[in-house]
Amino acid sequence: TTQVFIYKGRTTWPATLTDTQADYVVTADATYASSSFGTVMSRLGDFNGDGIDDFAIGSPNFNSTSLLGRVTIILGSPGFSSLALPSMSRAIVIDGDPALTDAAFGGRVLGLGHFYTGSTTLIVSAPGFVGAPSSTEGRIYAFHGQAGTSGAISVASADKVVVGAATGLRIGAVLADLGPIVSALPSVGSGNPNDTSAPVGAGSVYAFSGNTTTGPFASEQTFYLTGA
Repeated sequence: TTQVFIYKGRTTWPATLTDTQADYVVTADATYASSSFGTVMSRLGDFNGDGIDDFAIGSPNFNSTSLLGRVTIILGSPGFSSLALPSMSRAIVIDGDPALTDAAFGGRVLGLGHFYTGSTTLIVSAPGFVGAPSSTEGRIYAFHGQAGTSGAISVASADKVVVGAATGLRIGAVLADLGPIVSALPSVGSGNPNDTSAPVGAGSVYAFSGNTTTGPFASEQTFYLTGA
């Protein structure tokens, strides 16, 4: 069974907790088998505009044939309760680009806060897999907050996409909200440990920034280690 367990915050925590003591459980059906559902998660704030916070779950191995990947946004609600996936009313899914193989969409997910006007912003990376025959350049996508259509958002509707410059770069292997280090809007950090184009091939970090018109990836600053 593919599940995510949710425990309510509390003033005093017992020394141990079991899965049966979870306050809520998100259970995915057989289509999520071997998808790495729950490998990565991120709080989003209010993504769908109903005034209640939501969160995102990555499944980078979703679709066993081509490993396109999937992100599932779990919608908060008054009186939240356990739920089963798929659910058109309590979740929004974004599937990886069907034109890409081994992309691992949902390898990392990140809530970026109010980058675009209105609801919060979701950042998703598709770094690809080490040694895969394709898609190892990596991609990072930005989606403005929305309710989607019939419980889904098309990956083609991403507000912005940045693609790695070279095979094997795997941008987005790590994602971070860097906060307002460039402007008043938050910047996106991308850790690229497989970047051999950096001096001595020691990996790199990109700091992306932009505005609500150009998107979050308009400008890029590269950081790398010197020496070996």
